[in-house]
Amino acid sequence: MVSCKALSLRRLAGFVLAMTLLTCCVKTPDDLLDPAQAGVWTHYTTSDGLPGNRVSDIALDSNGVLWAAFPEKGIARYNEDDGSWTLYDTHNIHLPSLHVTCLEPDGEGNIYIGTDIGFFVFTPATEKLTGKNLSAYVTCIKVISKDRVRIGSSNGTLWDNYPALGGYTAIPFSSIVQHTNLGLYAFEPDSEGRIWMGTSAGLWLDTGQSFDEISAEDFPAGIRSFLTDSRQRMWIGAANQRTVNYTYASEAIRDGRFISAHSLLAPKIASGNIDIRDIYEDRQGNIWFATHLVGAIKFDNYLTYQMNVFMKGFPEKQVNAIAGDRHGNIWFGLNTKGLVKYTPPLE
Repeated sequence: MVSCKALSLRRLAGFVLAMTLLTCCVKTPDDLLDPAQAGVWTHYTTSDGLPGNRVSDIALDSNGVLWAAFPEKGIARYNEDDGSWTLYDTHNIHLPSLHVTCLEPDGEGNIYIGTDIGFFVFTPATEKLTGKNLSAYVTCIKVISKDRVRIGSSNGTLWDNYPALGGYTAIPFSSIVQHTNLGLYAFEPDSEGRIWMGTSAGLWLDTGQSFDEISAEDFPAGIRSFLTDSRQRMWIGAANQRTVNYTYASEAIRDGRFISAHSLLAPKIASGNIDIRDIYEDRQGNIWFATHLVGAIKFDNYLTYQMNVFMKGFPEKQVNAIAGDRHGNIWFGLNTKGLVKYTPPLE
């Protein structure tokens, strides 16, 4: 016969074991690279070792390395082991221009660099730089596929190395669509092989056979940014207005208009129009917008569908770029005051 005392001890031991197993399965701050930073905003400037205080773009390469573009300085790699930045410029990689406008990583570890004179490709593993002087101000670069890259410029000319073209070929988009000096801001490929094009005069669609203008009623202003999120919705960031639009990327357009497009008006925004410079989806499915006028906006995608404007988290209201690192931190590139890193709280 087992005594009541023995049963109580066994029950206690079982309870302790169950609680131990349960605790081991609960996510703790120890899963973060720096648990003490969970939910914290951190501001970095040249006083903290940044190469410059103006950041035009941020990108995470295929090896999980974070890069930032510093106009008039060059590009820099973030060294997460000690928090320092390694600058690449005219001295160590002979970058022909330091006025870096944009960054675009490919799947091979290379970084495409847009500048005010053309684009260049940097291979960090060998520190080799190649590229092309286009005598044009490059505004955007998009890796369409493994063998295809598209480059856009401020004067409406684009370059594409589609295999059938036999290398990078200049396409006078502005002349083709009969718009003088039509600036190209962003490209976004979809699942049907088309390429959406954000321009200073609205939204265009490259079907592979023609350039089709999307109705100005849907997109009356310039389009600066795109994002196809994990739910296959295409987010479209407009310039000089107070809305962002999204539609499902798989949805077709009819008579030059989206079958289903939604406009989201951000609340608590002061009078005036905003430019949406960049769009990013974090690990929780939230959509972030980099804006000029109100800093960053977070769209709580799955829970409240409510816009939250983070005014106090930024030293200034002009944010040029957003990117995430491999640890889930979100980085914001500011127009004149450096970088802000946000480590989201545990969900």
